[in-house]
Amino acid sequence: MRQKLKMILVVLSAVLAIELTTIITSQHNNLNKLSEDFQIQMKKLRYRQEKAKNELEDEFQKNKYLASGKNAYERIYNKQDQTIIELINNVAGEAFPENWHCETKVEEFTNFILLAQTKQPGNAINLNRVIKYLTPVITYTKPYLKNIAVFDEYHKCHMFFNVETIEELRKTQSLAKQSIANVSRLGKEFTRYNSIRIDYKDIGGHMIVPVIIGGAYEVNMLLDTGASTTMISAEVAGRTSYDEREFKNPKIQTFSTAGGAIQCPIVQRKVSIGGIDVTQTVAVNLEDNTNLLGVDFFKNFNYMIDTKSKCVYVWSK
Repeated sequence: MRQKLKMILVVLSAVLAIELTTIITSQHNNLNKLSEDFQIQMKKLRYRQEKAKNELEDEFQKNKYLASGKNAYERIYNKQDQTIIELINNVAGEAFPENWHCETKVEEFTNFILLAQTKQPGNAINLNRVIKYLTPVITYTKPYLKNIAVFDEYHKCHMFFNVETIEELRKTQSLAKQSIANVSRLGKEFTRYNSIRIDYKDIGGHMIVPVIIGGAYEVNMLLDTGASTTMISAEVAGRTSYDEREFKNPKIQTFSTAGGAIQCPIVQRKVSIGGIDVTQTVAVNLEDNTNLLGVDFFKNFNYMIDTKSKCVYVWSK
């Protein structure tokens, strides 16, 4: 009888152990499933939160340009002393980074061009970034802004957005491959502003520009657009000469100056200004220390003197 009772207890214990194991395993599985479901729900919540945050940020970026009106027209006329040029400059100033310089000019009575210049070299200008900067500008300056030109640190134009490409950007915030090619091509053809900027100092009504002679020697020279020949002093000629035979039997040329006719040896020198390198003949002034940059330096270039900004814009013919 005892043996039978023991057997029953063993069986009951085994059944109980199995039941407990089943319950514990089931509870563990349920806990794992609950944990997985919780993680999934948390991911969904984080995704929705991030999406809502991005939507709010996009909405803020879009609407911050409309602080004084619902559109470009209202922005102008809600503030009576703000001109269209100021409007475009203000929007561009908000949209572009601080290291960019933006300036608006009038092409025709109601057509305006935005000139955007970076301090970077041309090969560092990224089209996608430029498009990102331009998107709010072209959105909130319609219908006034007709053209946009983008320049590098030397005031050389690399991108030109005309009416068609600007309208394409307004609609899609991107450009097709052909449009991108046109932007680059038109930038290279935009000759007046496709230039290198040479700053000068106004000293007593004279334009003084820093020039490098012979690849290493820097000297301030008087820019004289009435002089046909560049002239350097004997000191500069001596400091930049690399051939002792140069002055043995030089070609001599006579020049008319305010002090009378002078005779000058003619030598070859490399003349460099603002990244432009020209190897040319120059006259050596034996009378005084005058260093004069003549128009012969610009024979392969067009140039425009901007007295307001005290600079000369130079571009290839």
